[in-house]
Amino acid sequence: SLDIAIDPIKGDLTNESAVMFWLLQVKGGRVAGAVAGPPCETWTVVRFLSGPGDTKFPPPLRSRLQPWGLNGSESKFYDQIFQANTLLQTTRRFVVALIGAGGFALVEHPEAPEWKPTAPSIWYLAAMRWLGCCPGIKKPSFNQSLHGQIAQKPTTFLTLRLPTIARYLGRPQGSYAPLE
Repeated sequence: SLDIAIDPIKGDLTNESAVMFWLLQVKGGRVAGAVAGPPCETWTVVRFLSGPGDTKFPPPLRSRLQPWGLNGSESKFYDQIFQANTLLQTTRRFVVALIGAGGFALVEHPEAPEWKPTAPSIWYLAAMRWLGCCPGIKKPSFNQSLHGQIAQKPTTFLTLRLPTIARYLGRPQGSYAPLE
């Protein structure tokens, strides 16, 4: 497990030296696979549920047209956006390295909110769409409430060389509208 709580240096995947160390381990065949869930709090469609002046929900920090961060976001959100971007790019780099090394991977993130046209999603990014076309990659989507989650939580997995995941989840790709 890579985590700053376990090793503050080699577990810091926002640090380029640590990332390079682990990518070399993947390329050297010393890492078989990876499971990752890049932070979703800056991507979540919940940020699009508030209206002007509404403080019940956090403000949008991204959009479909500005997925790496909205121009004019308050400076207090810069670190959060930067860290989420860095960890997503690190996740992508690990998947690419594992493709080349013959490993496996699973990346978890909320399903693209097709019902909200302005909302962002990592699944709309060109780099993630490219990954979705690579051999051995599948992108099953499912509703976590069908598997014990108390709320509807549409989720997509990007899997590399894990063919049973899509069969287990047992539903074709699709989107969910919010509950009324």
